[in-house]
Amino acid sequence: MKKFVFSKHKKHWLRRLLKKTSRRWISVEKKHLKNSSNSKPHYHNAKIKGSKYLNSIVTISAPKVMSLRHGKMQPLVMSFIEALEKLSKKCAITKDKILINFSATSKIHPDACVLLIATVDNIRHLYPQLRFKVRKPIKNPSSIFDPHAILCHLGFYKLLGLNYNADCSSKYVKCWQYVSSDETEGAITKPLVEELIKMGVDTRGMYKSYMEAIANAIEHAYMDEIKLPNENQLKKWWMILARIDNELQLYVCDKGHGIPNTLKLTQSEHIFKLLVGKVKGLLELNKDCLYIKASMLVKETKKEVARETRTELSYRGKGKDDIKSFIDKTEGSELVVHSNRGVFIYKGKEAIAGSCYNNPASINGTILQWSMPIQE
Repeated sequence: MKKFVFSKHKKHWLRRLLKKTSRRWISVEKKHLKNSSNSKPHYHNAKIKGSKYLNSIVTISAPKVMSLRHGKMQPLVMSFIEALEKLSKKCAITKDKILINFSATSKIHPDACVLLIATVDNIRHLYPQLRFKVRKPIKNPSSIFDPHAILCHLGFYKLLGLNYNADCSSKYVKCWQYVSSDETEGAITKPLVEELIKMGVDTRGMYKSYMEAIANAIEHAYMDEIKLPNENQLKKWWMILARIDNELQLYVCDKGHGIPNTLKLTQSEHIFKLLVGKVKGLLELNKDCLYIKASMLVKETKKEVARETRTELSYRGKGKDDIKSFIDKTEGSELVVHSNRGVFIYKGKEAIAGSCYNNPASINGTILQWSMPIQE
């Protein structure tokens, strides 16, 4: 039998085949064809050679503008955050590394920022073995919402386990402060109070308001009667203080059940029936914003019952009611409550009806926002 010998031509063909196969090995596999920062989150998977395992770097891209209160941006932000949560769960099993791509992000507002930080903090708690990389946004020092300066200043990169040098040269974000905890002790929010005092803000009435809001978030947001998506998730609150132009803004966020799911459980059957009567369509329309609106009427409803029965009734939910009192006394101030899909905006007694609407996507938790003018 003849011995088979490769010709020069066949040897050349074999080298080309091996080279082509090698290129395919390190090629990028496109998982989503759409590549627009204003579309649903997209990600791709690049194979790399590990020392023991064949791992991947999976990239997920953030939207151009991250805001919960600006038109079509809210569902895009929530699509990104939900995709990040699902991807983290998957990559914790596959041992892939996640690259968060902010290269197209030009603005990040405090409401979306506090929710992003809360989400990543929870992900790091659930999957401590996860590894992250970040493609940083382009610096824009002239912008009030410069995403790179904000993420640096608030320690977002450090939260991901990345040792990036903080670049907080933007004058607009130097006054931003961030704190989180699962407790409600006054010492925890001391840095925020000190920052407010520096700005010349009288914190006496405000401090009681937001401290009780935090206590309310801890008490009701993570009720044992309702199961959380993951029983091991963090039961914390996250707070951001930001100065935007001549306005002070405070944000308190939790990743709990949301007011629409807890209102009925926190009130007696009688009080809840009275709230249903006051908020037309509460049960029929089943809109999250109507449950938020009803929660703002709990204090006055219980006062009415107390006057009728001549008894002193104890009640929960003081945080939101104290905030309302603060808004009533502070001209030009505003309260915005995001809870699941609902949004309720309160601007004082003159606008008692408030603005109430539902978003297409749920934030899966609650964010309370105070806004008040600052006089120089």
